[in-house]
Order: sequence, then structure tokens, then C-alpha cells
Amino acid sequence: MQLPATQSEINAEAQKKMLAQKLILENNTSSMKDKIAAVKMMAKDKVGGEMLIGMAVDKKLSKELVTEISQVIFNNPDQTVRVLASDYFKKPGGTATLSIPKIAKLQGDLKAGRLVFQSKCTPCHRVGDMGTNIGPELTQIGRKFEKNGLLDAIINPSAGMAFGYESWLITKKDGSMASGFLQEDGETVVLKGMAGEKYNVKASDIASRKQFATSIMPEPTALGLSEKDLANLTDYLLTLK
Repeated sequence: MQLPATQSEINAEAQKKMLAQKLILENNTSSMKDKIAAVKMMAKDKVGGEMLIGMAVDKKLSKELVTEISQVIFNNPDQTVRVLASDYFKKPGGTATLSIPKIAKLQGDLKAGRLVFQSKCTPCHRVGDMGTNIGPELTQIGRKFEKNGLLDAIINPSAGMAFGYESWLITKKDGSMASGFLQEDGETVVLKGMAGEKYNVKASDIASRKQFATSIMPEPTALGLSEKDLANLTDYLLTLK
């Protein structure tokens, strides 16, 4: 009987599959048709998406391929890939602009705000015993911000990232990649991913590393939040002291 694959085996297989597609992009004899097929496959995959971002960082993608990738990568199953992609690829249709002064004037509903937090924020943030410890702890967030400042932090997450929550992309010498928050830096580099998973990479195996200016916290429009949702959420968070 064949045993089920372990997570490390699954990850290794995904790396191998995406590296094969990356080689198509790096091969000067590959046709544009084959390259487009390769980037579309990679843009739909977590590992492939990380590789495409790495290639964009190194300016190894043509304008035509960037356009093709932009049509697909924002539907990537991995949130980190979707967010970091916005630095290098243009999201189709763009995003709506939210007005902080307008939202600040709205009367929030605390019960509705708690529900917004539970449904949209707990995958990364914790309040008391509710949520997870991937992003900053918010149990006493009301002590740190006034309303406009909190709205700005939510609507423009990349403008003021908390120390230790900067996003990094590491490329290994074998071409594989890992992304997440930098937890430890020494002989072994440790990254923490959005799902709480940890990647241990030997420093001697690293070919390059890139720190992103973009927060991996999604902007409200990407989460489907309306101005009223934000007013509700903000008023709820301001009670946490």
C-alpha cells in the first residue's frame, strides 16, 4: 500500500513542477505561446506565483508576459502572493478609493463591527481568545489609535507596517522560493507564512532575498468591505482597551 505524501513531499513536488515552467520562461528558444501557457499555470499556483514575483523583482519578465500574468495572479489561492503581486502587476479594473473623512463621520454599529472582525480579520489577528497570532495583536488597539489613524492603518496597510511584519521573498540557489515574515536571521533563516507555517532555510542555500514595501494585509476593497463595514469595524476596535 502506498502511503500518502507528507506536506514536505507535496511542497517539493510543487517546487519541481513550477521550476519546470520557470525553465520554459528562461529558455530563449521557447515560443511566446509556450511562455504564456507557463506563466498562466504559474500564476494560479502559490509556488509559481512566488517565482513570478521573484522574476518581476529581477526584471526578467517581458511586458507581454506581465500583462498575461496580471489577468490571472490576483486569483492566486495564496493571499501573500495576491497582495505582493500588486507591486509588480496591474490588477484588472483597479480598486475603488475610500474616503477616511467620510467614513469617520459614519455612526458605527459595535455588534456589526465585531462580526466584521470575526469574518474578515481573525485569520490573521487576535483579540483576547478570538483569532490567530499571524499579524499584530489587537486586544488593546483602542489605546494606540484615534479614529482617523485607525482607519488609515486599515485602508492603507502598507503605509505604516508594524516592525517585524515586513514581507520577505527568499530565492534559494536551487531556484525554489519562500515568502513570509522574517522571524530569525542567522545561519538558518526562518520565515513565517500567512497560514502560520514556518520555513527554515539555511543561509548558505540563499541566492537572494527581497524585502517588500507592501504589507501582506489586504486592502479593504480586496476583502469586499464597504464604507459602512469599515465604520462598524473601526468603532468596534476603538472599544478594545
